[in-house]
Amino acid sequence: MLIMSPNNPHDRYIQIIFSGREESIEFFRVTLPKEVTDLLDLDNLEDTKESYIDEEQKESRTDKLYKIPMKRGGEIYTYLLFEHKSYLDQDICTQLLRYLAKIYEDQRKNTKNYRIVIPFVFYHGKEGWNLGSQFLDVFNLPPKEEILKKYVPNFTLNLYHLKPNDPDFNTNLLSLKLLLRILQHIRDNPENFLRVLKQTVKDLSKEIDEKKRLAILKAFVIYLNRTREDADKYIDIEIYREVEAEYMTVLDKMIEKGKLEGKLEGKLEDARSMNAKGYPIEDILEITGLSEAQLKENGIL
Repeated sequence: MLIMSPNNPHDRYIQIIFSGREESIEFFRVTLPKEVTDLLDLDNLEDTKESYIDEEQKESRTDKLYKIPMKRGGEIYTYLLFEHKSYLDQDICTQLLRYLAKIYEDQRKNTKNYRIVIPFVFYHGKEGWNLGSQFLDVFNLPPKEEILKKYVPNFTLNLYHLKPNDPDFNTNLLSLKLLLRILQHIRDNPENFLRVLKQTVKDLSKEIDEKKRLAILKAFVIYLNRTREDADKYIDIEIYREVEAEYMTVLDKMIEKGKLEGKLEGKLEDARSMNAKGYPIEDILEITGLSEAQLKENGIL
């Protein structure tokens, strides 16, 4: 599991969700069209660890590129872009077009071949999505001018819009369902968010993997602490005691060692940035002072 940066909590939280291979596979199994998943060997999905986000966009977006084998042989790529601005960015389609172009350029450079890339947008903004599902949808042409559409480099994107009033994400994978539930309701009014949090913590007691259960609890607390101005209302031991008798000690340590965790967060951010830029692992370990185990534990390796 990852520790979230205070500067970009949504980004860090979505990386927590998709740092789990099981969660990534299940997310695409549920959200991609069945006609597509029938062609894919999702169980052998691979996170390429590559990012194509521009530096100026990293505060409002995160991305992941997955390689998925096809059942008939060969492979396909899914580019997941997580958009979490509080408002809808009208330029997201042109930016996505630029990211796709970079991916195809890298494919051609590295393998001399092109592999299909499925653009996928996971939208978590406050405003409704009104940009359509194709790049062509941003052009408003009268009937007499529709002939011009053939000159547009069109692409279709797969969209998942996480809305606060929708039911839980439709999955039997408990960890994914609960992690997405907190993301879904993070902007709710205090009364409703407390209700959701209590129910989520109660549901988490069904997670039999103790290490995973505790990691998810910590992710919840850190995320809401970084995103909600009223976070202090939810740091109540009684909320968590139902699930984890020892969590009181863990929570106390998290609060008492805030400064220490802050230092660790900084080192992890440095390591994550260096890894994205292709630094050798030996250099990352030497410069940050972190261990290889810590990098693996936090999803960097």
